[in-house]
Amino acid sequence: GTIAIERLCASGSGPSPRSRAEPAATPRQAKLATSNAVLPIGARNITNDLAIGMRLSLDAAEKVKRFLSQKEKKPSLPASTAGGPKGEKPEEDSDEIDLVKLGIAEEHAKTSKKTLIDGIIRPRLQEVFTMVGMELKESGFGGRTPAGVVLTGGGAKTVAIATMCKRVLSL
Repeated sequence: GTIAIERLCASGSGPSPRSRAEPAATPRQAKLATSNAVLPIGARNITNDLAIGMRLSLDAAEKVKRFLSQKEKKPSLPASTAGGPKGEKPEEDSDEIDLVKLGIAEEHAKTSKKTLIDGIIRPRLQEVFTMVGMELKESGFGGRTPAGVVLTGGGAKTVAIATMCKRVLSL
């Protein structure tokens, strides 16, 4: 199956304009009022953006997204072989993605990781976290997340997500 966040959920504790009007069952619950919101945007939108931008099927775009989101394992190479044959960079350091190696047979066999991340994924993540920030502010929790934010679901593994979350939400 695909990894996708159908909805992003933001929640927090503390007094909130929305929760003050709601009766609490116990005095403890009155102190720990929460605010919840669901935003209909997430990792599936990133897959859609990749599919449109790369002119790929959704399945192929999902493969690309997963590939980009993998933690890169850099093998330790002796200094004499670090340059590879004829002084080429090792494949792990290459900016190109070979779509054929991902099982994607397309007209353009290679594409730039940097272009996909900076041109497609980061702008969508910025949009997502801008929406999260607006919802936090509206709920009374803007600037009141001292412990930070917890990202969950398969989309939490998306490349650059932690960096964009910190940057947009000023954490």
